[in-house]
Parts: sequence; structure tokens; C-alpha cells
Amino acid sequence: MSMRINPSFGPINRQCSALRYLAALLLLVQPFALRSQVYELDLLDLLQPDLAAEIRCMYQDQSGFLWLGTDRGLWRFDGEQTLALPCTEDPAPALSALFRHRDTLFAGSPSGKLYALPPEGTLQLLPSGEGYPAKAITAICADTQGRLWVGTAGEGLYVRQGNRWYQTAQRDGLPSDQINALVADADGGVWAGTDRGMVHVRQQGSNRQLRPMPRGGDNPDAIVTALLALDDNQFMVGFFSGGMAHFHARDTQSTPFSDPSQWPYGQISKLVYSAGLLWVGTADQGLLEADLNAKTVHPVQLSSREPVPRIQQLVALREGRVLSINQQGQLYSFDPRRQAAFERGSFYGETQAVLEDSQGRVWFSTLDGLFCFTPNQGSEAEKVVLTGMPNDAVIISMFQDSEDFIWFGTFDFGAFRLAPGQSKAQRIAAGEGDQDGSVLTIQEWNGAIWMGTLGGAYAWQAGTDRAVYFDLGIGPNFIYCLYPDPQGGLWFGADGAGAYHLTQEHVKESNSNQNIKKSTQGRATETWLKKLNAANPKLPSVLAGTTVYQVLRDRRGRLWFHTRERGLLAEPEIAAQGQSSPSPEPVTHYGLPEAVMAIALDDEGVVVMLHERSAHWMPNPWYPSRPVDLQELRDRPRPMSNAISLGRNRIWFGSNKGPYCLQGNHADLLASPIVTLNQATAAGKVFKAGSKVSSGRRLVEFFFTAPWIGANDAVLYEYALIGAQEEGWRISQDDRAFFSNLHPGSYVFKLRARLKDAPQAGPEIAFPFSIPRPIYARPWFLVLCLLALIGGLGLWIRWRERRLRRMEEGERDKIRTQYELLRNQVNPHFLFNSFNTLSGLIEEDPVRAQTYVERLSGFFRNVLTHRKEDCISLEEELGILDDYLSIQRARYEDNLVVTIDVPAALRNMALPPMTLQILVENALKHNVISKNHPMHLSIRQGAQGGLEVANSRKARHTPAEGTGIGLENLSRKLQLLGARPLIIQALPERFSVEVPLISNPSLSSSYAGTHT
Repeated sequence: MSMRINPSFGPINRQCSALRYLAALLLLVQPFALRSQVYELDLLDLLQPDLAAEIRCMYQDQSGFLWLGTDRGLWRFDGEQTLALPCTEDPAPALSALFRHRDTLFAGSPSGKLYALPPEGTLQLLPSGEGYPAKAITAICADTQGRLWVGTAGEGLYVRQGNRWYQTAQRDGLPSDQINALVADADGGVWAGTDRGMVHVRQQGSNRQLRPMPRGGDNPDAIVTALLALDDNQFMVGFFSGGMAHFHARDTQSTPFSDPSQWPYGQISKLVYSAGLLWVGTADQGLLEADLNAKTVHPVQLSSREPVPRIQQLVALREGRVLSINQQGQLYSFDPRRQAAFERGSFYGETQAVLEDSQGRVWFSTLDGLFCFTPNQGSEAEKVVLTGMPNDAVIISMFQDSEDFIWFGTFDFGAFRLAPGQSKAQRIAAGEGDQDGSVLTIQEWNGAIWMGTLGGAYAWQAGTDRAVYFDLGIGPNFIYCLYPDPQGGLWFGADGAGAYHLTQEHVKESNSNQNIKKSTQGRATETWLKKLNAANPKLPSVLAGTTVYQVLRDRRGRLWFHTRERGLLAEPEIAAQGQSSPSPEPVTHYGLPEAVMAIALDDEGVVVMLHERSAHWMPNPWYPSRPVDLQELRDRPRPMSNAISLGRNRIWFGSNKGPYCLQGNHADLLASPIVTLNQATAAGKVFKAGSKVSSGRRLVEFFFTAPWIGANDAVLYEYALIGAQEEGWRISQDDRAFFSNLHPGSYVFKLRARLKDAPQAGPEIAFPFSIPRPIYARPWFLVLCLLALIGGLGLWIRWRERRLRRMEEGERDKIRTQYELLRNQVNPHFLFNSFNTLSGLIEEDPVRAQTYVERLSGFFRNVLTHRKEDCISLEEELGILDDYLSIQRARYEDNLVVTIDVPAALRNMALPPMTLQILVENALKHNVISKNHPMHLSIRQGAQGGLEVANSRKARHTPAEGTGIGLENLSRKLQLLGARPLIIQALPERFSVEVPLISNPSLSSSYAGTHT
């Protein structure tokens, strides 16, 4: 049964001495074997099983895709599946170098050819215009001016300016035509590693400038095999046999990383930087880990127990993992950020406290005692027995002060300090106050060592014999943390009382008020604390009523609070406003999927959060970096600040089975995957951003990818369609989204991705598109229709008005015609002539007289019958005319010769009633009819398709009486009926009128007929 501090359980039962004695009996006396630099190595099989391809080079672009150059073409890995890229050549060429510049991926081949892969395109041979190198392409890069540089294995350097290539070879001053590595600098040129040293090349048009790195002296080797840019001026240089050197470009000075003659690891093939460490791939001894600050190099031990592979290629992924290719073309992966300090299956007990001291040694305590080891040296974790400390003391906190004394806070036995190089610990006794003796945390501030205990806060300064109790004003309470604020003051984190801030101003004010007279250093310290307690300073409090485990201030000046009730809190940026302490109001709660176990600061002042299953680097409170997965470690970190220790570019934390280490500063790593929208389709048809999708294609699909090498199954996609009825964010693991039955309108498809254990998503993509309304629903069409309707209505009204006018005029003409007909019916001359003729016939030929009366009667009957009709058929009109001609023949006898030749096709046509009677009557009225001048009258089809009425012409000496409007009325009526005008031809010997015929007799009652 173990005894440990758990801040979430409130006060601890102090009656536990028997348990402590029981724990003392369980102490182990033998040393514990402890391996250092242990990493999990995974073999990745990314290519298809049936494809025996060998990976020769690899490159990760800004979107997270991993490009693989093989002896069988180019492949792309998105974290889940590998896709072979199409190529214009068959078979696909072998590739030896990859580089992505802007939107194009360039690939070099062992045959010297350079290929380009444009976005959404096919791998194709890049036109050179001047031929290709005959040697293999070994390296590709781009300078700050966007020019492409290509290194070859025997033909030196090529640079592309515009569409032209320029070569720089040994004949131009290049040390060697064998280019092994290329890296661009900030001045528009490149550094090239050759078989005869390094050289800087800068191209300006056809002119070039070469500046070789001096050989000899500090340069351990002439053959440069690897280059890595640390910044614009500093580079790491790897050599064939002389190890590596730190190179400064401006002064061309290099510093060997170690003694070149003592370099045991052989040729350096690749250099990459990840997790704050330099990773070195060698062709003989596998993988090395180098600390740039300590200038140390150590072989990496792999927990897989497989033979250490010989490294040909290394890539530091933006997710934090490192990939390597061995000489057999196999791909390995490991996470350099997570390091176990022990063998798999080892058990050291629950870590109560951990500390890395100034000499690089790591101390950690368990219920079994105190242990110490030195990382990176393969040393064992030895159990440390300190004299002067009870054997059953359980160390629950550790601290190293400014004089390199190591302090140990124990459970129930108070605090002890250990001088450098000593094995006897000095116990620091408690002074006045209710000290519990259980020291939870230790810190140094204002020249004193401060201790937080289960009974309050105490302070001790060198030269005094005991610690002095400091009254916070809340009575005896658990003090879980003490934090010296870089901006001044000391923070206290208390149980259920929030956080308190003791500032230097409080100390000065208390000393001034009490007029302290310092006699000796020790007595002055004790008196100062007593006077400060007596002054009862009003300490600013934050988060009252909350249990505060830890307080930290990051590099941006923000305060962070690790609490029990509210999780992790971070205040806004107030440093620029000159505020020395925050109020509870601006503190922002930061929600996370797991419980926060502890927080710490790395070497760069970035907050690191430890959770039950992961660790997060926090460049700012609202956007964490890539989490480090801790699930595979099978253990939970301790929820106390004393179980965390900052070291050289690493953070140690305690767990249930021993100490662990997180390496490097991960603030610059990706926090979440970068999503790429591969394609958008509408009803199967691809469309681009800003496009207008046909309203008939309302099924829209989006296909996307968010590569995350090593954990692609942990990627979650979040997407939303702004403008749709449901605009909320949707979360899915599927790499596609579809929307159906979209209404016309403007839309924006928003997409982002995150990891399951990450609280926030990565960069967001916005893809706008629109679905236009159909033509019949567009405003301009509706306005046009409205205008057309208004215009049509106006035309209809005008047409109706004209029609009404025509009808009125027709009615008037009809009345006038009827009037004329009535006048003709009662024309005295017509009646007088008719009666005279009838009288003569009665005396001469009664039978003919009878017939004449019948004809006269029929004629007047037809006049009365058809006088109200607009049109009658030509057949009916000829019948009326026959009666009329019979009457006139009785008068004129053989002097009137009438010829009627009308085709049957015309007899169904229509014309106004009494038309022929009017024309014949006109002919009879205005011409002489006698035996000497007989009248020849003909009725037949006219030249224009109408009915022609023609008569011979012999004008009377005395004009006949009449209104003279007969032909005019007839022409007007035909016009109202929609027929063409009369065709009148007056010759000296002949007079003719062609009457148009109406084709549809059924329209005889309207004025909308058509004519022939």
C-alpha cells in the first residue's frame, strides 16, 4: 500500500506512520538497469504488395502529402493510401531527387532527365531546349528569387532562368562536378556540397559568382555529403568520413562538431532537424541524435530490437515524426519527441518527484526510494541513500537552488537539502506556525527558499536555523504550488482558496512600515517575515474558491492556471497594458477532451500541457501544436508540478512506472492536419471555386484529404455549407461530403480538419460557388416578362381600339351600304324601268312577264336577306347577280352580253354582299348600251387571284346621277375585313375591277379574315 499526495482528494489523514514504515520495508537495495534514448521504430509498407518498387527519395510538401520517388515512378502517400501518379512515359522513369517549388513538383532521374508534375496533371518531361544532363540528378532546390537549381553526379550545377538553363561546371571554377547536396541561402544563391568541399554559387543572367568554403584547418573533410540550413546564415555540414561541422556562411567559418579523427560513425548521408534535436543519418551506423547546444552525439537505440538500418534518406515530417530509408529502400518511422527512459516491461514504481539538475543528471523518487541516472550515457539508475534523512522518508518534491543545493521535500519529515558532491542531507527545521512537515513544493524567491506544505507556506534563508511560517490570511491550508513570476512577485496556489500573489512592493512596504533594523542576516530574515506577517498585507487573489495546482507565465506574458474545478485557464494578453496582476474576470477557460494532469514551460517559454493520453505544446492559449500521443506508454503522468522537471531541451515527467521524457520545442510543428480539397462535382461534373452550377445539377459532392502520416485514422473532418438551410458544422471521418436538393443561391463550402485528441482544427478552406435561378425565376427574366406583358397588354388594347374603330367604321359603312341598298331598292329609275319592262312583257309575253316578276321578287328578297351580313359566298353572290342580270336582260335584251367564267375553287370564297351587283350596276349606269354599242360584261378569275368584273366602255354623253361613293364604300369594307384593296384598271375601251376574295367564309361575321 503506497502513500502519495493526490490533490483531488482534499485533506490527507495524517495518521499514516505505520504505512510509512511498511513502505520503508519495501525498499530495494540493488541498482536498476536503465537504458537511454529508446525510441519506437515502425516499418512502413506504403507501396502495393504486388509492386516490387524501391524507394529512393522522398519529400513532404506544405499540405502534408508525402511524395515517394522510386525506381518505378512517382507515388503519393496521404497517410492512408499510396497513389501512383500517371506519367507521359511508359514505363515510368526511376527517380533520384524530389523538390516542390510553388505549385509544381520537380523530379530528377538517374538518367539526368528532369520531370515536372503540375497541379492536377501528369508527370511529364520538362523541356530543356539545350538537352539534358547525361549524369544522375542528385539534388534540387530553389533560391529566394524563384530560380530552380539542379545538382548532378558529374556535370556540376544547372540553374533555370526563364526558359533557359545555365550550367556551372568544374571548368567554370566549381571545385568538383560531383554535387552531393544543395541548400539555398538568403542572398539569392545556393551552397553546394561537392566531392571537393562546399561552394557558394550565385547566378545573375549569364554571369556567375563562385565563393568556395576554405579547405583545411577546421574543415574535417573535403567530401561534403549532406547540408542542412539552420537559419539564413548557419548550416550544418555532413562529411564522408570526418563527421559534421557547424558552418557560418557570412564569414565562411566552420566549427567541427567533434574531433574529425575520432568520428566512428562513417559517412553522413542526411541531416534533418526535428523536436529540437539534430538527427543524423549515416550509411554505416544507422541513426544518430545530436544536441546542438551540448555538442553531443549519441546513437539512437530502437526498441524494436531489429538491426539498426543504414540510412540513405531522412525526412522530418511536419507532424513531428521522422522517416528514414535504408539501403534496401525500406521505410522506417519513429517519433523523436517521446522518449522512454527504461526498457519495455520495466517497472520502477510510481514517480513522486523528478528533477534534472544543472549537471544533466536526472533524480526521481518512488515509494521505494531515491534514484539517479545520467541520460545519453547508458548509465544505470542507481539508488541513492542519503545520510541524515530517515530511511522511511518518501520524497514528494525536489528543487535545485541557485547555489546548486538540491532540496528534497518529504512526507511528514519536512525538507532536506543536499550540498553539491555530498551524501549527507541537512534537515531544515520548522519555526513558528503549524507546519505539517509534508512539503509539496519548493521554490526560490527574494533570496529565500519557499516551501508549500499541507499546513501553509514557509520560507528559509541561508544563515538561519529554521523556516518561518508565512501567513497568507487563509489559515493553514494546502499550498500546492509556488511560482516566482518573471514579471515580479511569488504566486501561491492553494487548496480551495485560489491563487495569491506576493509582490516585492508588499515586502518593501512592510519593511518601511515596521522600520526593521537588520542586525544579522539571519535574524533580519526571520524578523522581516514576522513583520510581514504582522503587517497582514492584502495579497491579490485570483480564482477564489478554486483549487489551484499550478501557476505559470508563458513567453507572451500570459498567466496560466491549472485548477481542479475549472481545468486549464489562461488570461488574455495584458503584459502590454502594464498590468501586474490579472483579475478573475479576463481568465478564459480552455476546454480539452481529457483532464489536464499538469503543465510546464519548455526552454522557449511555451506552455506544455500533460493529459491522460497526450501532451500539447501551446504557442498561444487558443491554438495548440501537434499533440504527442502518450497512450502507447501505458501510464498516466502525475498531476503535480513536482513530478515535472525542465532539462536541456526536454521535459521530464513522472508516471506510474517511472520517468518519461518529452524532447524539444514542438510549437513550430503542425497542430492539426492541413486539409486539401481534391475535387468538387455537381451531378458528376467537376466544377471549380466561384463557378455557377446549373440549377438542374443540385447534387453537389466534395472530395478532400488531410494527410497525417502515422495516424491518419485519427483525422476528423469538419465541414459546413454556408447558405444552406442547415449551416452548422458537421464532423465525420469520411473524406467526402455531399449535399442534395440545393436551392438556387450563393454558397460557401467550409472545410477543416483536426485530430481526435486535439481541441481545435487546422486551417480552414473556403470554396464559394453558386446555383443560379432558372431563367424563368431570374429577376431580369421576370422584369422582362412583366414588361412584355405590359407591352402586350398595351398592344392588345391598341389592337382592340383599332378593331373597335374598324368595327364602328364597318358598322357605319354597313349602314351606309344598307342605306345605298335601300336607296337602290326604291330607286325610282330602277323601279320605273323595271315596271315599264314588266308592263311591256305583260302585253307581249305574259309568260316572260311572270318570270320577270319572279326574278325581281327574288332579287329584292336576297337584298333584304343579306343586307346585315358582312360576307357571303361567291356562289350566293353569283345567284343574286343572276337575278339582277335577268332583270337587266329583259330591258336591254341582246345589247347586254354577259360572260361568267368562275372556277369552282373560287365559288367557296367570300366577299361582301351585293359587291357584283354594285359593279355591274356601275357599268350599266355609266355606259351607253344600244344595238350599235352593245355592252360586253365578263366575270372571271383575275390576274391577282381575285374576281375580275370587266365591261366594254362607251361613256354616256350625259353623266348618270349618283353619289359617287359606291366603289369607295366597297374598298373601305374590304379593308375592314382585312382584304387587300380593289384593283381598278380604266382603259379607253375597257374598264375592270378586281375584287379580292376572302378565303374563310366562316369569318364573315368578323373583321379579322385573311385574303388571297
